[in-house]
Amino acid sequence: MLAAIMLAALVGCLVGLVEAGRVAFGWHRPDQFIQVAGYGVLVNAAIFAALGALITALWALACRLRGAPPETRQLLRLWLPAGFLLMAALAVAGGPSKGESVLSPGRGPAIAVLLLGAASMRLLSVRLLAWIGRGPLGGRPVLPLTLAACLGLAGLVVVQDLRGHGLDLGNPIQATPVRAAAASAPRPVAPRVLPVVPTDVPPSEPTDVPASEPPAPSEPDAALPATPWPASSPTGAPAPARRPNVLIITIDTLRADHLGIYGNSRVSTPAMDRLGQQGVVFQNAIVQQPNTNASHATLFTGAYPSTHGVRAHMLDTLRDQMVPLAEHVRGFDYTTAGIFSWVSLEPAYSGLDRGFDSYDDVAVNLPAYLASKPLQALAAGYKKVVQRLALAHLFDHELGAAKRVEEVLDGKADVTTDAAIRWLNERGQEPFFLWLHYFDPHYPYTPPPPFDSLYVEPCDSCLDGSMQTVDLIHAGQQPSPAEVQRLIGLYDGEIAFTDQELGRLLQALQELDLADDTLVVLTGDHGESFGDHGLWFHGYGLYQTEVHVPLLMRYPRALPAGTSVQEPVGTLDVMPTILELLQLPSPATVEGRSLLPLVRGEEAAGSRAVITEIDEQDSQLSVVWRKWKLIVDTATWQAQLYDLERDPGERADLAAAEPEVVGQLRKVLDEWTKTHW
Repeated sequence: MLAAIMLAALVGCLVGLVEAGRVAFGWHRPDQFIQVAGYGVLVNAAIFAALGALITALWALACRLRGAPPETRQLLRLWLPAGFLLMAALAVAGGPSKGESVLSPGRGPAIAVLLLGAASMRLLSVRLLAWIGRGPLGGRPVLPLTLAACLGLAGLVVVQDLRGHGLDLGNPIQATPVRAAAASAPRPVAPRVLPVVPTDVPPSEPTDVPASEPPAPSEPDAALPATPWPASSPTGAPAPARRPNVLIITIDTLRADHLGIYGNSRVSTPAMDRLGQQGVVFQNAIVQQPNTNASHATLFTGAYPSTHGVRAHMLDTLRDQMVPLAEHVRGFDYTTAGIFSWVSLEPAYSGLDRGFDSYDDVAVNLPAYLASKPLQALAAGYKKVVQRLALAHLFDHELGAAKRVEEVLDGKADVTTDAAIRWLNERGQEPFFLWLHYFDPHYPYTPPPPFDSLYVEPCDSCLDGSMQTVDLIHAGQQPSPAEVQRLIGLYDGEIAFTDQELGRLLQALQELDLADDTLVVLTGDHGESFGDHGLWFHGYGLYQTEVHVPLLMRYPRALPAGTSVQEPVGTLDVMPTILELLQLPSPATVEGRSLLPLVRGEEAAGSRAVITEIDEQDSQLSVVWRKWKLIVDTATWQAQLYDLERDPGERADLAAAEPEVVGQLRKVLDEWTKTHW
């Protein structure tokens, strides 16, 4: 029995290596092969060992019942092919996940490996066992020593991966002060490349893309509105006058077209509407990837996901060479704090904690293991394996471990606001940089009373907004039109509840006499699809329902109230805009451009093209320029073209009717991909 389990674990190590290689090279990320292989070997070895124990135990029991105890070699010969075949059967019977077919790209190669292995191991089992018996260490010790070496090496790789993220010792996040000199230290970065866009062309007419170098990001302009503080000296000496505070508010899964300030007359959002009226509304703000972690990383680095490295959700973490906004402003004597309400933003899953003096998860029902840094790091490694390796994903899907966490974990706007107000009351005298993340509009759609009935028609037999409903839709169930409207109504209730709590936060700013001295930026990380274009939720498409988010900025001392900007902009432009308002230099890693020239009316229409990526597995790109939007499937190079002015719902594909526009926007994407993909 023991020999069978060890041999099964050794086979699992081999399968882990095969899967890790497929994942690393298939995702164009060979640099992560070692890390994925380390986790893959450990997890697959455990899976195969468990199955080996089960198979051999059942076979031994059956033989004993017949009065013929089996020999060890018989058990080993049984396990090798039977283990592979059982894994293949489980993979097929496991059912689709997130709407994928059984033989999806993530699962098919694993099944092929298992079937091929079953046949080959049956043929080679006798010779393999003979090799083990004739080993150079005297027979049987070859098996345990080989297994120990494989598991030991994999364990070292995993420990090194944890150390690479500073999470191996279990210490709480300790913010080391970084002052101006350190913050401006040179770092190796890729050259900054912006989209090349057509200029001075009527919206309906295409033009050739200039062959010249792309425009450099705008520098702080002498025509900036007067500010009550001077810039720091190049040496980083403290400025004699106080810089403004910065409050960045991100709201998860917030579609722009569900706010009053963006024309929605159904949902009550007075706090966000008032914030927009008191400052600047960017009518066409587009995220650079419709996932929480990737979008926040772009917001805080001013760079594309392919540059900052956070693409696969809860798997990738921020690359070391990036200079996040909190780290940068802390070098200029800002107190920094992050308050968020969802597990994906934890350090082990995102790497977004860099630069924050305090970084607090206020999600309700947070599991105890996520409060421990070593356990959180191990959980992040497990997540990496579950999402990228088919066999581990299969077992997690069957056991429902990840699903159970999502069912109990949630973010509540009142809890988030309470934490923010408490922090504001306890802050020091230095100017502050506070990031606050509200989770509520994200599924499950379970707003508290009375918001759970404000926008919902009675429907006794309809699906509710629970995680069970989300799972059913992921599995392929199509809600009825009434059920779709019910889910949208619950989603709107979550938005209204969040708006109420946001209003309470903004009122606290006023009462603390901070409103006039605080730059407030509000945006979303992505939108949400409710069956639009056949898609549900987010992260699967680049239509406006998922990428168009609100972007509001208020700062009475420098931003004119009641300003509306129609030009398409990206959320990667937020960081350089904030830094220009603070009169601070931008790190060399920033790829976005300040939005202040648009606010002042100094930038020509059509001077910006906004590019959006999607998770590497889906291989899609989009570009928005003026009224046009092009979506390209980079696997097939099929294109869709939409006129967002006449067709904001993207119903009429004009690619065939406007080939010249398609050609020009393809050139923009081609130039961009040369340096980013």
